[in-house]
Amino acid sequence: MKPSTKAACLSLFVFPGVGLLWLKRWARGLFFLIPALLIIVFIFYRIISVAKEVYAHFLRRVEEGYLVVDPTNILQVAMKIYQEIVAALGTETQKLQMLEYFFIACWLCSALSSYFVGLKIEKATSKSTTKSAS
Repeated sequence: MKPSTKAACLSLFVFPGVGLLWLKRWARGLFFLIPALLIIVFIFYRIISVAKEVYAHFLRRVEEGYLVVDPTNILQVAMKIYQEIVAALGTETQKLQMLEYFFIACWLCSALSSYFVGLKIEKATSKSTTKSAS
């Protein structure tokens, strides 16, 4: 497999910037990898913190006796918790969606950059081998 194709595949299927790191383009690879990683960490942090709040709320309702959890209604309670989490995240939907779009753009730009840097390396390598052969 050509280095350009392999680098693009690494950036597409592993993580943004990995293909560039494989090509030893450290700064450019980190330029894509770090923002993508920060976006994922932030999104998961928000989801987990909202889920903790909702869980604490449901736990208080169970302790106060307003909500009874038994094997017959466990699925209904789980669906209620899920709906509460989605509703609580609803206030941040626009911000999270913008971050998702930025992550996708980062991912695609990383793959394209990996491919074109790989092509440049291939051309340089082929020129040096043709010069040494003649």
